Amino acid sequence: VMKRLGKKNDAFVVIPNEGGFNKIGTNDIMYVEVISHDIIFHLAGDKEITTTGTLKKYEEQLKKYWFIRCNSCYLVNAHKIKRVEKLDIQLTNDEIIAISHPKKKGFMESFKKYIMEEGN
Repeated sequence: VMKRLGKKNDAFVVIPNEGGFNKIGTNDIMYVEVISHDIIFHLAGDKEITTTGTLKKYEEQLKKYWFIRCNSCYLVNAHKIKRVEKLDIQLTNDEIIAISHPKKKGFMESFKKYIMEEGN
């Protein structure tokens, strides 16, 4: 099976903002968070972009790029996970995100699949 190199890195998401939109490479997104009706894209280098909408909508859009739901408020980019310990995810920027009990099984299954398919 041949894997096309760089394919994942070319992926992007278009995020509407007031009067326009932002095009963001999925590789630049650490995680996506929902706070009330705001969706916050946390990017590498401590940048943030806020839009409105539902986490579910972005989860559907981003799951093929290995974004995994770890609790009701967060969608984590598996490429940015440094380690998982009990109910904590440590990202490559050393931020810690909690895994909720109800989401733990699904999260671990998706993360194992990611490791097996991506091998990193």
